[in-house]
Amino acid sequence: MTSTAFITHRDCQLHDMGSYHPECPERLTAISDHMIAQGLDSYFAYHDAPLASFQH
Repeated sequence: MTSTAFITHRDCQLHDMGSYHPECPERLTAISDHMIAQGLDSYFAYHDAPLASFQH
């Protein structure tokens, strides 16, 4: 069976846009927890994203 890539980095948990914004570290945790609770985590191939750079 083919896996779907799930690409993220632990530093994403440090990205805080403020309480007014829906994009928050808790959202990433909730998504991951839900995938595990539904038994979907085994369908993903987890990869660490490389750090971004300013080079083009």
